[in-house]
Amino acid sequence: MESSPRSGRNGISERAQVAKADAQFWGRAPHLRPDEIAALAIGKDPVAMQNLEKSGDVNSCEDFSAYMAVKFLVDRAIETNDLSPPIRPNQMIEWMDSLFIEVPADFRNVVESIYPVRDYRALCRALFAKANADDEKIMQLRDQMKKLIEEREADVREFSEWSDGVLDTMDELHDTLLTLQEQIQLMEAEASTELPTPEFANDNNEATNTILLSDLDPRAVTSLQKIIVGLAIAFRGYSPLSESNERPTSKELESVLAEVGLNLNWKTIEKVLVEARVRLSEQGLLKPWK
Repeated sequence: MESSPRSGRNGISERAQVAKADAQFWGRAPHLRPDEIAALAIGKDPVAMQNLEKSGDVNSCEDFSAYMAVKFLVDRAIETNDLSPPIRPNQMIEWMDSLFIEVPADFRNVVESIYPVRDYRALCRALFAKANADDEKIMQLRDQMKKLIEEREADVREFSEWSDGVLDTMDELHDTLLTLQEQIQLMEAEASTELPTPEFANDNNEATNTILLSDLDPRAVTSLQKIIVGLAIAFRGYSPLSESNERPTSKELESVLAEVGLNLNWKTIEKVLVEARVRLSEQGLLKPWK
């Protein structure tokens, strides 16, 4: 049976020897067995813990249950290849750090002075710190996104209200346009059914909208022009061969017509006389009158 240099003669004779592992000795071991790892993990002498386990006197060590728990974890780690024998002391510490199992300080110091040990605890702390920072950043992004969504929802509501108003206005304008089109069609229909009433002059003494004699049948025009010129000659001494007395004659005729209730603008009378004079002269129907 193996025994460490610091254990008792039979490996279990003294309780203090069972309770304390020789960190300097075991920290320099080339490799460690699963039961040795379990004992060193709780700071106990590996050989003494083996003897205690074989003797069945487990009550003499109050940490025996902790020893068995770590030994169970080591066996399972070997089965899953998380630990691969031969297991060096630094590998034991790295594995325990990954499970956040506290390693006795004196044993850690010896091992770290001999073997390079990856500090999983520092790595985990850094990862936890980064995770916390990421969580905080995620929370900030969530808050920003929530605020942005609320702003966009407000914009959408405002745009929806504005667009509804525009649509209502467009509907009103469309109805107004249809009404105007109907009114225009009615006005056009009414205008197409009205016939113009020909007249020599309107009743407001204006010389506008006058239908001249030249617009009528030529023979009727000649007859009317003879009557007009003849009356002007007979009543007012009008000379159709002289252009200088047409305006005075037209104004005198306007006064005579007004006396009997016929309103006719002198300009209209003058136009008719001029037209009659020119046309009758072209036909050779005029001669000097005394």
